[in-house]
Amino acid sequence: MWFVCLPLLIYGTSKVALGRNQPLKREKPKWKSDYPMTDGQLRSKRDEFWDTAPAFEGRKEIWDALKAAAQAFESNDHELAQAIIDGASITLPHGALTECYDELGNRYQLPVYCLSPPVNMIEEKSELETIEVPEAPASEGQECQLRLRLSTGRDLRLAVRTSDNVQQMKRRLQTQEGVVATSQRWFFSGRPLTDKMKLEELKISRDYVVQVLYDFSEREKKRVTTTLTSSQVVALEVSDLSSFDVSLQCGEQYNGEQIYWERNGESISETGNHITVTIDGLRGGNFTCHRANGDLLNYTLLLVHPVEFPKGGVLIPSTDKEFISCTARNYNGQFHCSWKWHQERIQRAVVYFKAIRNSSLINCTLDSDLSGLTCIDKDYCPYSEESRSINLTLLVRNLYRLEEHQKTFLIQDIVKPDKVNITKIQDNVFEWHRPETWSLPGSFFPLSYEVKVVPNNHSCDYIGSRVEVSKTNESHYEVKFKKAYTFCVRAQDLLTKKVWGDWSYHHQRKH
Repeated sequence: MWFVCLPLLIYGTSKVALGRNQPLKREKPKWKSDYPMTDGQLRSKRDEFWDTAPAFEGRKEIWDALKAAAQAFESNDHELAQAIIDGASITLPHGALTECYDELGNRYQLPVYCLSPPVNMIEEKSELETIEVPEAPASEGQECQLRLRLSTGRDLRLAVRTSDNVQQMKRRLQTQEGVVATSQRWFFSGRPLTDKMKLEELKISRDYVVQVLYDFSEREKKRVTTTLTSSQVVALEVSDLSSFDVSLQCGEQYNGEQIYWERNGESISETGNHITVTIDGLRGGNFTCHRANGDLLNYTLLLVHPVEFPKGGVLIPSTDKEFISCTARNYNGQFHCSWKWHQERIQRAVVYFKAIRNSSLINCTLDSDLSGLTCIDKDYCPYSEESRSINLTLLVRNLYRLEEHQKTFLIQDIVKPDKVNITKIQDNVFEWHRPETWSLPGSFFPLSYEVKVVPNNHSCDYIGSRVEVSKTNESHYEVKFKKAYTFCVRAQDLLTKKVWGDWSYHHQRKH
């Protein structure tokens, strides 16, 4: 009799006990994407994974080997893929790259989209193809102008019909502005709009703004490019205030035409399809190219991203010197992050945001006031140890200056219980109940409380004389004061002891 040792996770770490190694199987995984995917979208998704995976777990040299092996595997070079795996001492307990281990016991997981294309792959249309937008019959709905605000901060009017659904309006925007419909996310009054929602059902009043966000890949937001495509935003990283040249192209389809350029709405001397402009210090700009009759052909927004300057100027730090503050009301995986804009920065916009944990993207929605994100980590398990951090990236701008801010945290470190519910029992004896939003069961998610009794007409933060303070795990308290007072209580996670909730209070008059 013999036994096979299977990989076994050790509680609280990513190390495992290695088991039997199997050769790489030749069968490619078959999978279906949630939406029909083009080759370009698949490449972008893979690039995003390979760019971020090494930052969260494992060793970079192993990630590099796995990337090379995955590329060889997809190219049907099975022998090369196996040789790379063997050379890097990578163990495959199931004979597949979806779960691997290095010689130190670190676990690596590759998503199926890095190993094979989806079964519902579609052909990618060329940029010169006309995009057909399904039009509502003339008898259905009324024509109207919808006001949109793009990720670039630019406002525009989109001609739509009240009978259009969101998907049809996204396609109209793609036709008008070149923003790929599948990359658009629409929000109104802080809530996301799904593709099947109809405009007439949304009840959007005249001149109200619908926000349209579309993501820039890591590669797009960090490079300086010389070719313009529709609705392009380019971030220029600068380390000093010296001038530098940037090459721009209106578009290959405009070769041979007489083209004029404007910067921030003002004509400039440079003409032609290819031009070179000088950027002075931190002065970016919006460059547009036009035909002789004034028709707009294309544009790019050049944002200056200072990389060796003190942060701040667009956002301001809080009292703890952090630019982004995050809190969670409980352990259900939802959290909220917020920031404060500099009051003089009125041409503000959120350019890009992403929250990621263990290479998995966390769904986030931008608040309607552009000052926060509401996120939900659907893979978060409140009953297991939280060993990997959430990494939040935020790019904001004012006019043409770009700022990048990062925040790394665990949910257990930002949990802030809501206010407790105080019930006065009799005379000076009080009882309270845990917040209704707090996680259950209480035995697994215990709370501790801070009780404070302050003189009447003072806030709960008062620290002067005649203050009674106590910490307790009980949910009742007897006050010894004889004069009028304010009874205060707040909650904190008993196990993490990180963040106190806001005060609840009761004013007690003199008997």
